[in-house]
Formats: sequence, structure tokens, C-alpha cells
Amino acid sequence: RSGHQALRVGLPDDPDTVLLPDLPEDALFILASIARHENLNFPQVVAVTQLREGVVRHVLDMSVRMRLLTCDDDLIYRLTPLYQYPLIHYLQAKHCLHE
Repeated sequence: RSGHQALRVGLPDDPDTVLLPDLPEDALFILASIARHENLNFPQVVAVTQLREGVVRHVLDMSVRMRLLTCDDDLIYRLTPLYQYPLIHYLQAKHCLHE
């Protein structure tokens, strides 16, 4: 209609969680550690999880590619806002995180 302005509001689509059941146990452990601490850098993930550096690096890279994690300019890893709720819910269901 002429003379009227409309505001369009959109919400992001629900994140695709179909790949979560395919994640290896090491990935769940690492993601749960990052969720528990809110953010960690690479050395901190290695120290907290006591996993080999190569395993941690692979999981972090894979998780960033899958958009489960973000990595900022300071190389700090965090759960992405879009996946935060579904990923925490999934980790709790798998008994990797406690409420």
C-alpha cells in the first residue's frame, strides 16, 4: 500500500542437528568442555580434556566447519549462538553435561 512502511521480521531457521549423533565421543567430550567453560583456547582444551593435540585440533577444525563452534581473532573457541541450545540439550541427553 502506498504511504505505509512495513517491517519484516525473520527468525533464523532451526539449526540442522542431524549430524550430532554421528560425532565421535572425543568430539562430544571437547564440545562439552567448551560448553562448561564457555570459551577456551587450543592449549586450554588440550589441558582440560587431556586428549592428544592432533585429536583436539581435528575436532576443533571440524566443529568450526560444521558451525558448531566459532573461533575469534584471539583463537578462542565458543559454541555458536545458533547451535548453543540444541548442542547443550544433546550433550545433556548423552550425559556429557549436567544441568
